[in-house]
Amino acid sequence: MKILFVITSLQNGGAERVCVTLANHLSKNNDVSILKHDKNEPFYKLNSNIKLINPHVFKSAFMRRIKKISDLRSLIKREKYDVVVSFMDSTNFLVILAMLGLKTKLIISEHTSYNAPKPFWVKPLKWLLYPFANALSVLSKVDLNYYKKINKNTIIMHNPSFVNQCEWGTDKQNLVLFVGRLTSVKNPQMFIHVANELKALNAEFVMIGDGVMKDELVALNQSLNAGVKMIGSVADVSSWYKRAKILVSTSNFEGFGNTLIEAMAFDCVRISTKTSGACEIIDNDGILIDFNDVKQMSEAIKMVLNDDVKRQNLLKNARKNYDKFSTENIAKKWLEIMK
Repeated sequence: MKILFVITSLQNGGAERVCVTLANHLSKNNDVSILKHDKNEPFYKLNSNIKLINPHVFKSAFMRRIKKISDLRSLIKREKYDVVVSFMDSTNFLVILAMLGLKTKLIISEHTSYNAPKPFWVKPLKWLLYPFANALSVLSKVDLNYYKKINKNTIIMHNPSFVNQCEWGTDKQNLVLFVGRLTSVKNPQMFIHVANELKALNAEFVMIGDGVMKDELVALNQSLNAGVKMIGSVADVSSWYKRAKILVSTSNFEGFGNTLIEAMAFDCVRISTKTSGACEIIDNDGILIDFNDVKQMSEAIKMVLNDDVKRQNLLKNARKNYDKFSTENIAKKWLEIMK
């Protein structure tokens, strides 16, 4: 099968990582290309047999969009792909316009929750353009219920795990992790308030990530004397997962939550706010709490650290559920849809 993935960039992001993971796996038995619209080198490693396409970049925003559409249309007609897969809404709009009237099949994908903050014009464009796609993939049942009103061929497609080998049964410390971008959507200040509530607990609180809220969070941590260790972005997050007993997600919006899958592979108990993504991933193998409820989150962390029987039961269930997120299983589902 000849497959083209289209994405804005291949920098350090969740959707970008999903694109590369799927492309690498599918390229073993298929002809795979990726078209991206920036000049930066990919952050994630691509298999050598994947063709990477970088169109010309124009200074004028208007000319840039027009050229992207015309170049993409010409490429698809010339190369005769069996299927095109587009990632994220702005790219979805561009690809749909480029493929109007073509016979090549198009799958568009959403990688954020439908109710996440967006510019005012995004929602009307989705209702206008998304019906033209042959299929639309979303990350959760909540998103499915919304998007199937726009495109009847909407299906749930979970993100694959990015961990090659599970590290179950390793020695653990009383370490509580936050891993993610330091932006308002992730609500990272809640993690600092939780750490402040649990200062008397014999535990270490570590925040991994960077973003626009970094200075504000450093100031909050210092003013409360919360004791959170803020280490910024790290290349090897797995070394922290191996040590941690708990991963915390405090997000206000989360389409899926890749860290909640990664943590499963390292025997970290997941405690998360009730985002659509977390509710899709966590069942009997983690703890869901109300949005911005510092007291509830604090009590959940305290319970997991003090009750090893409860912690082991959650981990046992997580190990049973992990396989459904494997790259092989997710890629198999993608192939079924493509065919």
